[in-house]
Amino acid sequence: MTDIIDTDTRRKQLYFRAQHRGFREVDMLFTAFADKYLAKLTEPQLDQFEELLGIADWEVYGWVVGQKAVPAAYDHEIFALLRDYRANLPQ
Repeated sequence: MTDIIDTDTRRKQLYFRAQHRGFREVDMLFTAFADKYLAKLTEPQLDQFEELLGIADWEVYGWVVGQKAVPAAYDHEIFALLRDYRANLPQ
């Protein structure tokens, strides 16, 4: 039961961080992504999401929109899901 509480708390903390990044476009993208996927992510996937939340807004935004190459360390399952999510948003 403790693991469930810890994971739930972690999800809430990650959601808060997703909402309060500072760059409006990235705030909106990460928040919408979290709304859709956060509850379903496994612990390793939460680790990857948390890594992305630690990247500067302008940097991660450049990766997501394809303006900059994604470093291998961040080119993982959750980044691919985030990139695909953004690509399928209505324009």
